[in-house]
Amino acid sequence: MLSSKYYMRNYVVWHGRALFSHASCIPPTRIDCGLGHTGYHWALVLSPKDHPNSEQDASHIPDSDRWHLSNQARTVDGRRQKALIPWYLDCDRVSMFASVSLIARFVLGKFKTSDHETTMQRISAAIATVPIDHSDPTLSCRTWLMRVVDVLITEQIIELSVANASALEARAIYEADEVMKKIMAQKIQITTKSTIPVIDMRAHQD
Repeated sequence: MLSSKYYMRNYVVWHGRALFSHASCIPPTRIDCGLGHTGYHWALVLSPKDHPNSEQDASHIPDSDRWHLSNQARTVDGRRQKALIPWYLDCDRVSMFASVSLIARFVLGKFKTSDHETTMQRISAAIATVPIDHSDPTLSCRTWLMRVVDVLITEQIIELSVANASALEARAIYEADEVMKKIMAQKIQITTKSTIPVIDMRAHQD
C-alpha cells in the first residue's frame, strides 16, 4: 500500500548508472532531484515513499517522474548512446532501484497523494521558467537544476533547512562524496531502493 504523502528529494547518481523509462500506473509520492555525469548527475524526481521488505523495494517498474537535463543521445527505442549532444530537458518515468548508480537521496519536500496532479503542475510550471541557454558556458545538469531549486523555493513549493540552492548543492556534493567513500570501503551496500541513503533537507521534518 502506498503512503499518503509525496516527497521531494535530491538524488545523487554516480557515473555509470542508467535510469529506464516505461509507463506505469503507480502514483508517485515524492519529488526528487538527482546528480550524475563523469562526477555526479543531477535530476529532480517525484517518487513514492520507500516500502522496505516489500516487492516495491526491489522493483524495476517505473514509479517516479523525473526532470533533468541530458546530453546523451538515445536510440528510437530509448536506449542511451555514448554520443554527446547539446543539453536538452528530459522528462520521463523511472524506477529509483533500476538506476544502478543512484547512491544518495535528498528530501526537498513532502506532499499528499491527493495533491499529486497539482504538485506535478506546479513543478512543471516552475521548470518551464528556467531557460536552457546553450550560450552559457556553465550550463550543465547541475547548474540548471540549482536554478530550478531556486524557483521552487521562491514559489514556496519547497522550504529547505539551508539558505538557498547553492548551500544545497554544497551539502549534496559533500554527502555524496561521503557515501562514495563508504561504498568503496564496503561499509554501504545498496541492494534495494530503501537502502539508498536518504538525507532530509526540509526545513520542517516529521
